[in-house]
Amino acid sequence: MAKRKERDCSKCPIERIELEIRQCGFDCEGGLLEYHRGYIALLARAKQLQSELAKYRWIPVSEGLPELIDDNGYKYSSKVEIIYNGMIIEATFSEHHNQWFADYGGTTIVMSASLVTHWRPIILPPKEGEKDVD
Repeated sequence: MAKRKERDCSKCPIERIELEIRQCGFDCEGGLLEYHRGYIALLARAKQLQSELAKYRWIPVSEGLPELIDDNGYKYSSKVEIIYNGMIIEATFSEHHNQWFADYGGTTIVMSASLVTHWRPIILPPKEGEKDVD
């Protein structure tokens, strides 16, 4: 039987700490047990926040473009933030033109797709009455 390769958790601190806590077997008593339970709850919250943050990471255009909306055969993205020539700009991508478009003081600026390196969804504050991420 082949040996199971051990996972190197040195690059994933949350999993490493969880593993260390589970390896202690929860055979501790009193305050230490509560400490472990609280710590695992804290780790779960950290994982949830990491998942939320991942939604707003900068995505290299080589990895993909924003989801396109089809309007009678004309496909474009919703407005996203892009890194264009080292600047962060809000823009929309047009598949038909293979270019990015931005509005600047009422003027539409056309940007070459080859100069855009990354994009990400625009992060908006919660609307009034919406629950913020706990």
